[in-house]
Amino acid sequence: MNSIMTPIIEHGFSMIEMAMVLLVFSLLMGGMLMPMASQYQHRRESETLRKLNAISETLYGFALSRGRLPCPDTNGDGQEDRLRSQTCKRAAGTLPWVTLAVDSRDSWGRPWIYRVTKAFADGIDGTGCGDEVAGISFALCSEGDIRVKDAEAGLVAEHLPAIVISQGAVEFASTQEKENRDGDRDFVKSVYSNLQGKEFDDMVVWVTPSMLQNRMVQAGRLTTTDGKRTEEN
Repeated sequence: MNSIMTPIIEHGFSMIEMAMVLLVFSLLMGGMLMPMASQYQHRRESETLRKLNAISETLYGFALSRGRLPCPDTNGDGQEDRLRSQTCKRAAGTLPWVTLAVDSRDSWGRPWIYRVTKAFADGIDGTGCGDEVAGISFALCSEGDIRVKDAEAGLVAEHLPAIVISQGAVEFASTQEKENRDGDRDFVKSVYSNLQGKEFDDMVVWVTPSMLQNRMVQAGRLTTTDGKRTEEN
């Protein structure tokens, strides 16, 4: 008995079909990964902002307990660096996270930039403006030397005792970000920007002089000239 053998025809993908499959796959993956990356970035920003706010509160608490703000860490050991004269070794450095018992880095794993007005962190009572109180390195009339501007050089805040900065995800070479790293009295706070020459992703908080002084008054560490407490701004 003769049988008719049916040939088996095997179909494979052509190069064009394979290319189309890869293209569709790439588009699908790209559409999925972009929102995931955006969500991941947002989580890091939110976490860093939470850390900055916690650091800000810790700085106020440190001043209440010590009568001064901490000096910067200048050698990377997490401790504040002070000279034997009890003045800060330098006004700018990184945050003394060990001294403050806070997180050492932001959510991108980068150390906090920290700048303080030395007169608010030394062992000398007051800042020479009057109303000195023993054991307090500043007075109600004291003013910081730090000022903050926006991306267009408009003044945002001035006379600040201290400032803390997260360096963000990327180390940009823009003028605005360089200003936050040169250790002088001027800093920039702005919104995120990826415009060429104006890139910016730093996150910034500072110690407000009125809030610092009012908290000292409310805690009984400083008193107003009439002996009354003031309301915190």
